[in-house]
Amino acid sequence: MQWTMPQVIGHNVKTRREALGITAKALGADVGAVFGKAWPPQTIYMLEAGDRAMIAQEVVAVAHVLETTPANLFTPPLDVKVVTAGNLIVGRGLLLGLSQNLAGASDKTLDLLRDLMDEVREAWAAAGRAQAILSADVSDRLKSIDERISAHVSKQPKEEGNGEGN
Repeated sequence: MQWTMPQVIGHNVKTRREALGITAKALGADVGAVFGKAWPPQTIYMLEAGDRAMIAQEVVAVAHVLETTPANLFTPPLDVKVVTAGNLIVGRGLLLGLSQNLAGASDKTLDLLRDLMDEVREAWAAAGRAQAILSADVSDRLKSIDERISAHVSKQPKEEGNGEGN
Protein backbone atom coordinates (compact mmCIF):
# COMPACT_ATOMS: atom_id res chain seq x y z
CA MET A 1 0.00 0.00 0.00
CA GLN A 2 1.27 3.50 -0.86
CA TRP A 3 0.24 6.76 0.83
CA THR A 4 1.25 10.39 0.63
CA MET A 5 2.63 12.23 3.67
CA PRO A 6 -0.59 14.26 4.05
CA GLN A 7 -2.53 10.97 4.14
CA VAL A 8 -0.22 9.59 6.85
CA ILE A 9 -0.48 12.73 8.98
CA GLY A 10 -4.24 12.96 8.42
CA HIS A 11 -4.77 9.34 9.41
CA ASN A 12 -2.76 9.83 12.60
CA VAL A 13 -4.56 13.07 13.48
CA LYS A 14 -7.94 11.38 13.10
CA THR A 15 -6.86 8.29 15.04
CA ARG A 16 -5.49 10.37 17.92
CA ARG A 17 -8.44 12.80 17.92
CA GLU A 18 -10.90 9.94 18.14
CA ALA A 19 -8.85 8.19 20.84
CA LEU A 20 -9.04 11.35 22.94
CA GLY A 21 -12.75 11.79 22.23
CA ILE A 22 -12.24 15.24 20.70
CA THR A 23 -14.63 16.51 18.01
CA ALA A 24 -13.32 18.05 14.81
CA LYS A 25 -14.87 21.36 15.91
CA ALA A 26 -13.08 21.24 19.28
CA LEU A 27 -9.77 20.35 17.62
CA GLY A 28 -10.19 23.27 15.22
CA ALA A 29 -10.91 25.61 18.13
CA ASP A 30 -7.91 24.40 20.12
CA VAL A 31 -5.57 24.70 17.14
CA GLY A 32 -7.11 28.09 16.44
CA ALA A 33 -6.20 29.20 19.96
CA VAL A 34 -2.56 28.69 18.98
CA PHE A 35 -2.84 30.71 15.76
CA GLY A 36 -5.51 33.24 16.72
CA LYS A 37 -8.21 31.89 14.41
CA ALA A 38 -10.19 28.67 14.75
CA TRP A 39 -9.96 26.09 12.02
CA PRO A 40 -13.44 25.11 10.82
CA PRO A 41 -14.39 21.41 11.09
CA GLN A 42 -14.15 21.15 7.29
CA THR A 43 -10.44 22.00 7.50
CA ILE A 44 -9.95 19.21 10.06
CA TYR A 45 -11.87 16.74 7.87
CA MET A 46 -9.78 17.71 4.82
CA LEU A 47 -6.61 17.29 6.87
CA GLU A 48 -7.73 13.87 8.11
CA ALA A 49 -8.56 12.76 4.58
CA GLY A 50 -5.09 13.71 3.40
CA ASP A 51 -6.49 16.51 1.25
CA ARG A 52 -4.74 19.31 3.14
CA ALA A 53 -1.00 19.47 3.62
CA MET A 54 0.38 21.25 6.68
CA ILE A 55 3.38 23.43 7.26
CA ALA A 56 5.77 22.62 10.11
CA GLN A 57 4.26 25.01 12.65
CA GLU A 58 0.81 23.54 12.03
CA VAL A 59 2.11 20.00 12.57
CA VAL A 60 3.69 21.09 15.87
CA ALA A 61 0.50 22.86 17.00
CA VAL A 62 -1.76 19.93 16.11
CA ALA A 63 0.60 17.50 17.85
CA HIS A 64 0.57 19.71 20.95
CA VAL A 65 -3.22 19.92 21.03
CA LEU A 66 -3.48 16.13 20.54
CA GLU A 67 -0.91 15.54 23.29
CA THR A 68 1.43 13.65 20.99
CA THR A 69 4.63 14.37 19.10
CA PRO A 70 5.15 15.52 15.52
CA ALA A 71 7.11 12.28 14.99
CA ASN A 72 4.01 10.25 15.87
CA LEU A 73 2.00 12.19 13.31
CA PHE A 74 4.61 11.34 10.65
CA THR A 75 4.64 7.60 11.46
CA PRO A 76 2.66 5.64 8.86
CA PRO A 77 0.20 2.85 9.72
CA LEU A 78 1.72 -0.59 9.72
CA ASP A 79 0.11 -1.71 6.49
CA VAL A 80 1.65 1.19 4.57
CA LYS A 81 4.82 0.01 2.88
CA VAL A 82 5.68 3.15 0.91
CA VAL A 83 5.09 6.85 1.47
CA THR A 84 5.54 9.48 -1.19
CA ALA A 85 6.53 13.10 -0.76
CA GLY A 86 6.34 14.73 -4.15
CA ASN A 87 8.41 12.47 -6.40
CA LEU A 88 10.36 11.06 -3.45
CA ILE A 89 9.46 7.48 -2.54
CA VAL A 90 10.40 6.35 0.95
CA GLY A 91 10.52 2.62 1.76
CA ARG A 92 9.17 1.06 4.93
CA GLY A 93 12.54 0.76 6.70
CA LEU A 94 13.06 4.50 6.65
CA LEU A 95 9.39 5.09 7.47
CA LEU A 96 9.91 3.29 10.74
CA GLY A 97 12.56 5.82 11.69
CA LEU A 98 15.37 3.36 11.22
CA SER A 99 18.85 4.54 10.54
CA GLN A 100 20.37 3.91 7.16
CA ASN A 101 22.25 0.99 8.74
CA LEU A 102 18.97 -0.75 9.59
CA ALA A 103 17.16 0.22 6.43
CA GLY A 104 18.49 -2.94 4.79
CA ALA A 105 17.43 -5.19 7.68
CA SER A 106 15.59 -8.39 6.93
CA ASP A 107 11.84 -8.40 6.46
CA LYS A 108 11.54 -10.49 9.64
CA THR A 109 13.37 -7.83 11.68
CA LEU A 110 11.32 -5.05 10.15
CA ASP A 111 8.10 -6.96 10.79
CA LEU A 112 9.10 -7.39 14.43
CA LEU A 113 9.80 -3.67 14.74
CA ARG A 114 6.46 -2.86 13.09
CA ASP A 115 4.67 -5.18 15.52
CA LEU A 116 6.35 -3.46 18.45
CA MET A 117 5.41 -0.06 17.07
CA ASP A 118 1.83 -1.24 16.69
CA GLU A 119 1.78 -2.25 20.35
CA VAL A 120 3.11 1.17 21.34
CA ARG A 121 0.43 2.89 19.23
CA GLU A 122 -2.29 0.73 20.78
CA ALA A 123 -1.00 1.53 24.27
CA TRP A 124 -0.92 5.24 23.41
CA ALA A 125 -4.51 5.10 22.12
CA ALA A 126 -5.61 3.22 25.25
CA ALA A 127 -3.94 5.87 27.40
CA GLY A 128 -5.84 8.56 25.51
CA ARG A 129 -9.14 6.76 26.04
CA ALA A 130 -8.33 6.25 29.74
CA GLN A 131 -7.47 9.94 30.08
CA ALA A 132 -10.82 10.93 28.57
CA ILE A 133 -12.70 8.56 30.89
CA LEU A 134 -10.83 9.79 33.97
CA SER A 135 -11.38 13.39 33.00
CA ALA A 136 -15.13 12.79 32.65
CA ASP A 137 -15.22 10.92 35.96
CA VAL A 138 -13.39 13.69 37.81
CA SER A 139 -15.68 16.29 36.23
CA ASP A 140 -18.77 14.32 37.33
CA ARG A 141 -17.42 13.97 40.87
CA LEU A 142 -16.60 17.68 41.14
CA LYS A 143 -20.07 18.55 39.87
CA SER A 144 -21.61 16.26 42.49
CA ILE A 145 -19.53 17.86 45.25
CA ASP A 146 -20.51 21.32 44.03
CA GLU A 147 -24.20 20.36 44.03
CA ARG A 148 -23.95 18.98 47.58
CA ILE A 149 -22.21 22.13 48.82
CA SER A 150 -24.79 24.35 47.12
CA ALA A 151 -27.63 22.31 48.63
CA HIS A 152 -26.04 22.51 52.08
CA VAL A 153 -25.46 26.26 51.83
CA SER A 154 -29.01 26.92 50.66
CA LYS A 155 -30.37 25.06 53.72
CA GLN A 156 -28.46 27.31 56.13
CA PRO A 157 -30.55 30.05 57.76
CA LYS A 158 -29.72 33.49 56.46
CA GLU A 159 -28.29 35.88 58.99
CA GLU A 160 -30.19 39.16 59.40
CA GLY A 161 -27.10 41.18 60.08
CA ASN A 162 -23.60 40.80 61.26
CA GLY A 163 -24.30 42.07 64.79
CA GLU A 164 -22.52 45.38 64.26
CA GLY A 165 -24.50 48.53 64.83
CA ASN A 166 -27.67 46.75 66.11
